[in-house]
Amino acid sequence: MANYGYKDNRGNAQPRRDPPCDPPKPVPAVPRVIRNAIDKAWDELPPGHRFLLYWSMWSTKTWDKWKFENDVEIRDQRNRECKKTYKNLDAKQEALKRVAGENTVFWKDTVGLARNAERILDNLIQRQAELFKTSSKILHIRTTATAPFTTGLGEDHPLENGFAFLHPYGVPYYPGSGIKGAVRAAAETMALFMGDRTWTLPLVWWLFGFDQNSAWFFTNKTFDKASQEMQERYWIFRRKYFEHMQALRTKNDGLLVAFAELMRDQAPKDKQGLDFVDLLTQPASSSPADKPEFRKDLLDIIKTFHLRGSLVFYDCFPQIPQKGLRVDILNPHHRKYYMEGKTPPGTFESPVPVYFLTLPPGTKFNYYVEIKPVGSLPDPVKDLWQDAVSDAFL
Repeated sequence: MANYGYKDNRGNAQPRRDPPCDPPKPVPAVPRVIRNAIDKAWDELPPGHRFLLYWSMWSTKTWDKWKFENDVEIRDQRNRECKKTYKNLDAKQEALKRVAGENTVFWKDTVGLARNAERILDNLIQRQAELFKTSSKILHIRTTATAPFTTGLGEDHPLENGFAFLHPYGVPYYPGSGIKGAVRAAAETMALFMGDRTWTLPLVWWLFGFDQNSAWFFTNKTFDKASQEMQERYWIFRRKYFEHMQALRTKNDGLLVAFAELMRDQAPKDKQGLDFVDLLTQPASSSPADKPEFRKDLLDIIKTFHLRGSLVFYDCFPQIPQKGLRVDILNPHHRKYYMEGKTPPGTFESPVPVYFLTLPPGTKFNYYVEIKPVGSLPDPVKDLWQDAVSDAFL
């Protein structure tokens, strides 16, 4: 950077007497000896270690978020170009770019995905392929991301936007639990709202397990605290549930009947004489048509009813293009309106950029799903599950 001088008290230009502006870089919160070592080996560090163990956003003077003003004395008489470069620098964005292996103001000529991470991901992908290639109970689905993909945003991190990395290897992955939740949500939506001929709620329960916390089972005490908009969505789910289940009852659906029998077997003895198909499909007679309520007997029974489900979703390891991870941004302009709902949105508000990590478009995924029947799984479930799960994925 240019060696700028300054003006003395008489306004005469004088040569600069101090070193060129080179403010201290943001650093990870680790001892100096480790900091020096990881600076030399940064290109070999997997992105998860860069993001978690060696997150580089802190000021050495205050151990707060790095700011130009905290690390460099600002003097208007000199270093105007230095101020222009560093003063408005966003330490979060700089640190994220360093994690992703992108060039930044502080760190240049960086490598994308570390070679160690590439090797670990390749080995994990090959192991899964070898392990599952001969099993008839495995469904293998291949997909390619057409847009930036992220997962694990709820993980704890100083950035407040996490990312899912596999410990202790530090490579990105898509946890099987997250895959299962996404596919289940798609299956439920297809059953209730898309008139799907394959997916039904009893099929969802047999394959994914019974979830008493589903939206349609919420009690009044749960959703009374929600906003008016959320309450209306809840009633839409509830009405769709009964519409769907009553249609299955009319068709004498075999999976519904089998599920009702399983529920009867687990119910308390004083409840086993009830008609369980009726309990699952008919609302309480006293409830209005637009706000149907479940019968109290059913709500009591599902508190102790348990069905694990028969599908196992394995962790997915992405095949990432050569350039590695990417930094993406959300730029909300009306923060107070979205968070508090009180201040009307207006053009006078400044955007608040939110940076987060993503996998780039073109990333390939290999999903593996295995069926492990629980108890006496009905034969139609064994016949339907692969086609049904494939439809929910796509």
